[in-house]
Amino acid sequence: MQDARATQLTAEQLEELSQDPKNKVLRETHETEHEPWDPSQLDQMLRALHGAFVAHAVATPAATIDEDESAAVRIVRAGGPEMIKMAQQHPSLVGKITTRSSALDAKQMTMVWLMVQLRCSVADGAMSAEDAQRDLVAKTLPHFFDGAKKSGKQSSATATTK
Repeated sequence: MQDARATQLTAEQLEELSQDPKNKVLRETHETEHEPWDPSQLDQMLRALHGAFVAHAVATPAATIDEDESAAVRIVRAGGPEMIKMAQQHPSLVGKITTRSSALDAKQMTMVWLMVQLRCSVADGAMSAEDAQRDLVAKTLPHFFDGAKKSGKQSSATATTK
């Protein structure tokens, strides 16, 4: 059996592979397409949402998960149509910053804000997407190993050299 490895291919590479009848190339299509958000506007909205959710979490330390979810929905609705649209288009990100365990964890939120900051840098042309990905890995990976050291767990990751 051949060694299968997951890699990210460009559109051109996929097109080239699709020319060979032995290959089956699947293409992802989206039913709904939207214009990307201006990264600085997205950053402002996410920070406003996060701040309001943290205020809720601090004011209601014994809230249940259902109460937190209801509060997140109320906060999004209170933000108006743009906040609602943003929440619909970025559910994972909104979920991360409106989940008590994440929203109150400075380390997790530092990583979220780093991702948003890097996205702004790419949109502004200050860095390439590839550089942003490398920067993200370089800045976040040590947090994972630092957490493993503190908890006494060994990492299952192994490094290979060529």
